[in-house]
Amino acid sequence: MPSYPMISLTKVIATYEDEELLWQEFSQLADFKYITTHYQTTTRSLYHDLEYTGCEMTVEVQLLINNLTKATFNYDHSLALEVASVTFNGPYEQMTEVTLAIAAWLEAYDYQLAGPMFNIYHRSFFETTDPHDLITEACFPIAPLVTNQKG
Repeated sequence: MPSYPMISLTKVIATYEDEELLWQEFSQLADFKYITTHYQTTTRSLYHDLEYTGCEMTVEVQLLINNLTKATFNYDHSLALEVASVTFNGPYEQMTEVTLAIAAWLEAYDYQLAGPMFNIYHRSFFETTDPHDLITEACFPIAPLVTNQKG
């Protein structure tokens, strides 16, 4: 996954469902008349906690941009990463199944997680109100599995 310029908002939220509230706050803070969004995927969320907590998690919502004509927001570049990803249509209730599929792939191909997972929203609630129309790419940063081999 290449690096992209982005603006973002990071906060601790109580539950995964509260990500929607974070997006609402982000939308209120961003002055979109000064932002040119990236032509493809424009939104994603990064879960900073390395392990599943179920509550009180640190989440960063990001908008990928081409440029920012006025300093109205924190501006940065996302990191370039090697990821294993699954793209799925429909509601987010599928995340458990997606995560289990990635875990099986990691084990089968001798890879390990190398950072917190994030979602790329190819069609988000910015574009639709129907959860069945969502298109989400769940991304898991990876690295080859390192084994201790003593000779």
